[in-house]
Amino acid sequence: MRFQLTMEQKVVAGFAAILLMFSVLLGHSLLSLIRVAKAQDEAADAARTLDLAGEIRAVIAEMSGVERELRTAYATGRPSAATGIRRGHEFMFSRFDSAATSIVKLFDTAEDRAAADQVSQDVDAWKQLFFELTNGAALDERSAAARLDRLGSLTQRMEASANGLATMHRQKLQDADRENDEGVAAAKRLQLVLLVSAIGVTCWWTRKWRTQHQILNEATRRAEAGFREVARSEREILRLNQDLERRVADRTSELARVASELEVRNREVERANRMKTEFLARMSHELRTPLNAIVGFSDLLAEQPAGPLPPTYRRFAANIQEGAQHLLHIVNDVLDLSKIEAGRIDLQTETLRPADALEDVLSVITPLARIKNIAIANQIPPAMRITADRTRFKQILYNLLSNAVKFTPENGRVWIADSSQGDTACFCVGDTGVGIPRDELAAIFDEFHQVGLPPGAVKEGTGLGLAITKRLADLHGGTIWVESNPGRGSRFFFSLGPHSLEPALLLEEKA
Repeated sequence: MRFQLTMEQKVVAGFAAILLMFSVLLGHSLLSLIRVAKAQDEAADAARTLDLAGEIRAVIAEMSGVERELRTAYATGRPSAATGIRRGHEFMFSRFDSAATSIVKLFDTAEDRAAADQVSQDVDAWKQLFFELTNGAALDERSAAARLDRLGSLTQRMEASANGLATMHRQKLQDADRENDEGVAAAKRLQLVLLVSAIGVTCWWTRKWRTQHQILNEATRRAEAGFREVARSEREILRLNQDLERRVADRTSELARVASELEVRNREVERANRMKTEFLARMSHELRTPLNAIVGFSDLLAEQPAGPLPPTYRRFAANIQEGAQHLLHIVNDVLDLSKIEAGRIDLQTETLRPADALEDVLSVITPLARIKNIAIANQIPPAMRITADRTRFKQILYNLLSNAVKFTPENGRVWIADSSQGDTACFCVGDTGVGIPRDELAAIFDEFHQVGLPPGAVKEGTGLGLAITKRLADLHGGTIWVESNPGRGSRFFFSLGPHSLEPALLLEEKA
């Protein structure tokens, strides 16, 4: 049985079919927009959470750096420096509290809130230990070490928790982006299917009913205009992408060119520095040979082997001796510095008594001190034994003690004492001299730097003594620093690195 439809019924049915397809298209588009908007909201929340997690990780990284500074302060025997560390990092806890308060508001799962609570509890415990270590109270070595170990374990656990939190929300951000992309792709696919179906129904309807030709032509024209607009938009997007790629390529090539130029300049600087070091070494050798001859002949003249010299000539010979010795000392300093920079100094470490090495140095320094009536106090334990290069250790002592005598007025006092900590040998050379201005403390270990002297005073030397001393301490694995008050004297501390103090002395101190 066949049903015959009138023209009006067919027109109504065609309009109904087209209206249904466009209704479905509109409904699905709305659902896709809702899905995409939800995904974008989730992505935005995840991005904000990642930013806050990054802030928390930055604070934890700063806490890790503070822990290392505290360890260094206690390891070098300067627990008083912990108070300065506390003042320099007291704002990091407020930054953490602000970030933690903001990030908790974005959490919607019990797992996230539990992780955040754990990090906050660890930070509170870390804060308590930090205040105990930096409140200025004297802590014994075992108590300080236990707190530092607890501080390190808390830091590692907070870093792991913060990294896990960041990883979790980074995955959420990736899931939200993927959901967004899938929603957009699904909407496009369905829209394409419905659009093709609508065009097919329209074409069929046009073939069936010629009388609707004008209406279909109008619809086709509009569809073509829409396609042309879409094509134009796609071409514009393609052009913008190509322009962006070109700019990125230009910027990449520019960065590569700059990096290449920097590499070339670095090589030129290294080459110039190497040539400077080699030039100083060669010139020092070339100068030292004739200087040794001058010193030898001036000494021979001073001994007057051919008979007494007139007073004027004896004064000339003495002036030659003094100038040659001074110039030879300068050349030796330059040669030592060039050897250190070129890496040509190999330490010959051995077990020695600092008191014996100091006795050799004082045999040279003491006559100079007597001229200015300066008392030198030796406070080094006679039984103390260290591991070091004997020659370089004596050179460090000579440089520091000679400077102390040079910058100490008459009737002053110079001393050397033991300041060892743990298994690290450390010494202090102090004086009651003119002191060092605060603005020059950071530069006194630079090459050719000389501390400003009072008006009328003459600068002697090359300014290389302290620079060489610092390099020699570094070669031993130690360091050097200074404490000074202008007009009240200075104290130079230098260490010889871990395990430089013999265990016998450690056991004797514990007993």
